[in-house]
Order: sequence, then structure tokens, then C-alpha cells
Amino acid sequence: MMMAVLCFETAQAQVVMDGSLGPSGSLVGPDFRVTADLGQQRGANLFHSFSQFNIGTGESATFSGSAAIANIISRVTGGDVSTIDGLLRSDISGANLFLLNPAGVLFGSNASLDVSGSLHISSADYLRFANNEQFMAVPQVGEVLSTAAPAAFGFLGSDGAIQIQGAVLTPASESTLTLAANGIDLDNASLVIDQGAVQLASVASVGEVSLATGEVTGAQVLADINIINQSEIRVGGEGGGRVFMQGDSILMDESVVAGQTTGDVQGQGIVVQAMVLDLSNDSVIDASSFCAGGGGNIDLQIAQDLTLYSASTVSSDAVGTGNAGSIVVLANQLLIDDAGSGFLTGIFSDSTATATGDAGTIDIQVENVDVLGGGFISSSTFGVGDAGDITVSADRLLIDRAGSDSLTGIFSDTDAGATGDAGTVNIQAVNVEVLGGGQISSSTFSAGDAGSITVSADLLLVDRAGSVFFTGIFSDTDVTSMGDAGSIDIQAGEIEVLGGGEIGSNTFGAGDAGSIAVLAERLSIDRVGADFLTGIFSDTDVMSTGDAGSIDIQAGEIEVFGGGEISSSTFGAGGASRISVLADQLLMDGTSSGFVTGILTRAGPTSSGNAGSLMIDTRTATLGNRAVVSSATTGTGRAGNVVVSVVLDLSLSDQATISTETVDGFDPLLPTSIQLTAQNLSLDGGSSINTNANGTADAGAIDLNVVDTIRMFDDSRLSTESVQGGGQITVQVNELLHLKNSEVTTSVAQGGGNGGDIFVDPEFILLDNSSVIAQAFAGAGGNITLIADYVIRSAGSVIDASSRLGIDGQVDIQALGNEVDTGEEDLSADFLKAAGWIKQACTQRSGNNVSSFIINRRHPRPSPYDDWSASPVGF
Repeated sequence: MMMAVLCFETAQAQVVMDGSLGPSGSLVGPDFRVTADLGQQRGANLFHSFSQFNIGTGESATFSGSAAIANIISRVTGGDVSTIDGLLRSDISGANLFLLNPAGVLFGSNASLDVSGSLHISSADYLRFANNEQFMAVPQVGEVLSTAAPAAFGFLGSDGAIQIQGAVLTPASESTLTLAANGIDLDNASLVIDQGAVQLASVASVGEVSLATGEVTGAQVLADINIINQSEIRVGGEGGGRVFMQGDSILMDESVVAGQTTGDVQGQGIVVQAMVLDLSNDSVIDASSFCAGGGGNIDLQIAQDLTLYSASTVSSDAVGTGNAGSIVVLANQLLIDDAGSGFLTGIFSDSTATATGDAGTIDIQVENVDVLGGGFISSSTFGVGDAGDITVSADRLLIDRAGSDSLTGIFSDTDAGATGDAGTVNIQAVNVEVLGGGQISSSTFSAGDAGSITVSADLLLVDRAGSVFFTGIFSDTDVTSMGDAGSIDIQAGEIEVLGGGEIGSNTFGAGDAGSIAVLAERLSIDRVGADFLTGIFSDTDVMSTGDAGSIDIQAGEIEVFGGGEISSSTFGAGGASRISVLADQLLMDGTSSGFVTGILTRAGPTSSGNAGSLMIDTRTATLGNRAVVSSATTGTGRAGNVVVSVVLDLSLSDQATISTETVDGFDPLLPTSIQLTAQNLSLDGGSSINTNANGTADAGAIDLNVVDTIRMFDDSRLSTESVQGGGQITVQVNELLHLKNSEVTTSVAQGGGNGGDIFVDPEFILLDNSSVIAQAFAGAGGNITLIADYVIRSAGSVIDASSRLGIDGQVDIQALGNEVDTGEEDLSADFLKAAGWIKQACTQRSGNNVSSFIINRRHPRPSPYDDWSASPVGF
């Protein structure tokens, strides 16, 4: 570029005919007249040939001829760059002007145009016509001048560049400006055409550039295009305009390419084809619609990297009654980074506050997408029009706020004051990472509805990573909104929600939250010490009147750790919704986080709505360290039912809980229940299954249906508690109910309600320092029914159906064998282990001196299994 500037500064202003098509010699300036008799005319084509063509500052060159001339075709053969710093004019109305100089063309800051037709400038080696005849830039012996219309510029390699430095070039309205060269540079330059087209093609090898489209064909190597230093290309107007750019690396810095529509005709759009497209420092590609005519489409076809940096944008907005155009991005790598500018950076198709037209769709198909530090992909509505849909297809999608103060992510929202609806967001990727304040959102802040969000990935990672900003996937309703939130549908091989990350469809206003559906091979939720909520949520806020949405999760493995939650809760007038979990393996562990860990549906103290129901269906389930499955209400609403179905083993340890709870209900409420089925059930370390009602509702019922065994150890509880009426406990277990330092209890703490009944039906009941209690205060105690082959209890065990002030309940023990009271405070750990007792029996009884000595007593105590067995005494 320095050499080009030097050439411009030292070039002499002159126009010299080379004599190949007419007379030779210099024309007289400063106003050079290039008349028809200096060239040759064939049909509607007028040909000129110059050895030098330069227009100095304050000078002009005017082409003239008959009105029959449609194309003025000029070549420069002397090997020097043509420098134009004056007026380039044609006084042939409507004629197109062609200028070929293989050495290149330079426009200075004083250059201007007065051409009523289209202008095509190139460093090409030839001009090809529609009949495939060629006009060569180097004169040929016996050359044939074509009468056909020009069709393409042809390159043979090693051609010059076109540079425009500081010039404002304004070709005629509805015309086409074509620049085709080995390198194109716009430096503080403007190309402005009303309703016209600008075509930039940069070619570094053998190939052709179509005059109709500007597209390069046959070239193996392209050259660069630089649009820098507040340059602009504008082709707007009544019918919009068209911009086409094709090159190797296209750089825009502090510059604008705009094809805006300001009339009633559809815009023609912007197409960019390149190996690399780089926009930085407030650069813009825009095809917005300002009136009734729809905006043009933006089509970016980038073979390698597309970068939007530091307040740079690609946009097609609806500003008037017309709809915005669509944006399509094809690339290998897309990087959007605000870089601390504090201004919008990204890809936008919005319906603005003044618009009634709809925003356009955004379709991104890229191998790797990085949206960083204030970067945006957005199709939102700020007015009457609807937002557009966003589709991102990638191998990897990374959204990371990276410490920026600006929102970062993918958004299709309805803004405050809008009545239009948000669009859908559809993400399809191998890996999706939403980190450190990044968001994927389709939310409503107005009367319009939010859109749905769909994510399909092999790996989805949502991690707040220490950020103070919300991080995750959201479809919410704002406190001022009337519209509904959208649904969230996620299908992934592996999903990790960590350290304050959220997947949520919540309502803070009058609208309803949306449903959430998750399908995964593995789902892991872990708060990992963060101070922020972590998990999957569909909640209603304190000021909201809408309902929460349902949550449906299907996964091979589900892990909820250290304060992680799956929650549908209400804190307002609306109700929470159901949660359904279907898994092969469910593992939940509070891991001493200090926060609630588990699956919950709640109605908070400020709510009047109901909590939702919980349905868990899994092959195995393990709850530890205060993990919770709970439907609870502390407001005026009722809790929901809890249904847990486990094919094999359900284990609760270290104060884990399955519960329903009604705390402050004021109206008579229907009780809620817990229904549980499993192959085996174990509770240990203070764990519990309970229903609790402190308001006017009865305690809910608990119904356990277990195939093999129920083991409850170390202060574990199966209980219903209330201040009104007791809840019933039903335990159906085929083999064994074993309680050690634990209890099964129904209780009414006060009032005249009756105690709840307890019904237990296994083969063996073993009570080791444990209790089965059905108590009441003023009402009747509950009835206890124990049906078993054997009922065995230690001396410290209690079976009680009493009432403090009322009538005691009945205790009915139906043991087919003996009811055994061992008289021992505690039963040995190996009480039911038969292997030790029988290991020598066959050997001893097969001997000749077999004997027996039998003592019948009320409380027999078995001998140790390693003691001698006496031989029987025969009579």
C-alpha cells in the first residue's frame, strides 16, 4: 500500500491513447474529452485503448458518443497504475463504463463519478462477452471486437490491485459498481449507490468474475479485501440494494457495509464469500428494513474463520412495517467477542420498538462457535413484530461471559413494551458449554410469549464458574410481563450442571412458566461449593400469578450432589407443577454442602398455589447425606403426592428424606400421600420417609410395597405427623421388616383428630430396640395391625396405639408362628444368620452317639453357633 500511495503522489496527470484502436497521443487536459472517434464501435459497444489513463486533482475525463452506445469499454496497456483523483464522467445516457488496467487502479480522495450507467473497474487481463469472445487488456494482432454484451472479467494471474483512498464514489441510482482485482483496498472511502449493487471480487489466480453477480469462478487462489478506517459501502434506498464480496481474507475495521431498505420494495441483501471474514472496532454489515419493503437477506459463506470483535455487528432488523431479512452464516470458526468495548457485538435480527414487521431468522452452521465477553446472537422483538427463530448447528458451541459486564449468549426475547412473541432457539452441537455468566435465553419481558428452546448435544456443560451473573439456559417471564415462558427441550448424551449453573423456565409475572424436558444418558447436577442455586428449575416468583411448568427427566444415570436441585416451586399465586424422573440409576448426595440437595416441589410461605406432585421411576435409587425427595407447602396451598417406583434397591442414608409436608395451610386441605415400591428398601443413619401436616389438613398416607426386605437402622423413621388427623401407614413386604433403633409411627400432636392406622404384612417382623406407635392427643389412637409368620422383638421395643386424652387404639398381632419376646435389650448383629448355626449339624447328627437335651422356656436364648451340640438321650 505504501508503494501505491507513492505512485499516486508522483504520477503525472495524463490521458494517452495507445493507437491500437484509433489515433495515438496525449489528450488535452485538464478536462480530457474521450470522444467516440478515438476508439471503435461495434454494435452497442464502444472500445477505447489507452497507454496511460490518469486524472489529476481538479481534472476530469469525459467519455462521449451516440445514444446507441450501451457499453464504453476501455483498457490501459502501458503497465502503469491508473490514478484517478478527479472526475470520471460519461455523457452517454445510460451507458455502462468499463475500465481494465492489469497494473491496477487507484482512486484518490478527490475522485468523483458522473456516470449514468453501471461502472465496472478491474485489473483483469480480458473482458469476456456473452458469445465468449474476449477483449484482451494487451492489444492483439487481428483482434476481433465483439458486438455481444460483456459477461465477465478474466484473470490470468499477477494482476494489480484496486485502491480507493479517501474518495466518496456515488455511481448512478439503480446501477452496479464492480471492482475486480488482485486485492481491493478501501481506506476512509465511501461507495454509495441508491438502490444499486456493489460487487467486490479479489482474484489472485486464473479465473473469471461474473458481471451479473460479481461471483468468482474457476479461480484457485483469491486475494484480500480490506475495508478500513471508517470506510463504507451503502446500497440502500427505495428498493434496497445488493452487496456481493468475494475474496480470500476480508477485513473490516471501523467500517460499514449496508444494504438497507427505505421503501416498499424488498431489499436484495448482502452476500460475502471468503476464506476469512474479520470485523473489528465497530464494523457493521447491515441489511435492515426501515419501511414497508422487507429487509434483504445476509448470507455469509466463510470457509475458515469469521470474527466479530469489539462492537462489530451483523444485523438485519425490522424498523418499519416490513419484515427483516434472514441471516445465514456458514463457517469453520465463528468468534464473537465484545473485547471490553461495552457496545453490542454479534449477530442480530430484531424487530425494533418502532416496527410492526417481524425480525428475521438466524441460521448458523459452523464447526466451532465461541460467543465471549459480551458477544450476542439475538433475534428479539421490541415492538409489535415477532422475533425470529435462531438455529445454531456446530461441532462445538462455547458461551462464556468471561468477566464482562455485558450480557453474553444467544437470545430470542420480547423486550419491555413489546407485544410480539419471541422466537425459538434451536441448538444442535456435539459439545455445548455455557460458562461464567453465559446464557441461552428465550424469555418475555412484555405481553408477548417467549419461545421454546431446543438443545441437542453429545455433551452439555452449564457452569457458573465463579461468575456473579446468572448462567444457563432460560425461558422466563419477567415481573412486568403478561406473556408465557417457553418450553425447554434438551437431548444430550451427557449433561453437567455445575457451580450455580441453571436450566430454568420460571415466571416472575402474570404468565406461566414453560415445561422442561431432559433426555440424557447421564445427568449430573453439583453445586460444588457455589453460593448460587444449581440445577433444573421451573418456579414462580413472589410477585407472579402464573403457574410453574412441569419437569420431565429421562436419563440412564442421574446424579444430584452437594446442593444441586431439580425443583418446581411456587412462591406466588400460581401453582408449582409436577416433576417426573425416569432413570436407570438415581444417586443423590448432600455431601455436607449446607444446602438442600434433591428433587423438590414446593409452595413457599408467600404462595397461595399448590406444590406439585413427584414421580420417580428408576432401577436403583440411592439417597445420602440429607438428600431430599419432597413435596412441601408452607403457604395456603397443598403439597403434592410423591410416587417412587424402584425396580431393585432403594437406599436412604445419613438423614436422607422422602417426604410431603403441609405447614401453614388455613383451609381444609386434602392430605397428600407417599407411594413407594421397590425390591428392597433400606433406611439408615437417621433417614426417614414421612408425611407432615401442621395446618388443617390430615397427615398424608404412606404406602410401601416391597418385594423382599425393608431394613431400618440407626434412628430411621417411617412416620406420619399432624395436628389434625393422623395418616395411615401401609407396609406390604414379602419377606422381612427389620427395625433396629428405628420407628414406624403415626401421631397427632394436638386436637381431636384420630391417630393414623398402621398395617404391616411381611413374613418376618424383627423389632430391635424399635417402636411401632400410633398415637393421638384427644382423638382415638390409631389401630396397629401386624400380620406375619413370626414377630420377634427385643425387650426395648414398643408397640403402642394409645391416646393421651382419648380412646386407645387396638393392637392386633396376627403371627402364624409364635410371637417371640426375646427379653433382650438388643439383638446380636448375627441374629438371623443361619450359616453359623448349621455348619456342623450334619456331621454330628450322622454319628452313633447322637443325643439331645431340650429346655422349653418363655424367653429362650440360642447357644453360640460354635458350641458343642449335645447327643440326644434315648428312651
